[in-house]
Amino acid sequence: MQKKNRSFSPENLLSEFSPEFLNPVFCREWIIKKIHPEGARCPHCYMEISDIRELERFWRGDQVKCPGCARKFTARSKTILAGIGADDRKLILFMLFFALKMPISQIEKYAKMDKRTLFLYRHRFGLSHKNE
Repeated sequence: MQKKNRSFSPENLLSEFSPEFLNPVFCREWIIKKIHPEGARCPHCYMEISDIRELERFWRGDQVKCPGCARKFTARSKTILAGIGADDRKLILFMLFFALKMPISQIEKYAKMDKRTLFLYRHRFGLSHKNE
C-alpha cells in the first residue's frame, strides 16, 4: 500500500467542501486527483499511463491494463482506498462525518452501515479514536 496522501483526508475535504460534491462525477474526480496527484501511473511498475482510452478509463475509476507490465488495476489499487467498496459519494459522506468528529455510533445510524466497516474506514484514514 502507498504512503498516505495527506491531501486526501477528512480535514482536507472539509476545507474544500462545496455544493459540487453533490455531483457523483465531481466526487470521483476529486478522490482520484487527491490519491493520484502525480497523475495516472501503474501501481505495480509505476509506468505512466498515456493512452487516451486507458486514461479515460483510469479517471472514470474503471479497470486499466498497464502497457508496461500488462497488469490490470484501477485508480484505487494499492492506495488507501484499495478494497474499500463504498462508492465515491458515500466515501465523501464518511469523510465529512469523520472531519466533523461525529461519533461512529451516530454515523452508523445515518449511513446505515456496519460499525466494523466504519472503524475500518476510520483506521484507513489514520484517524484517532478520540471521537468515540
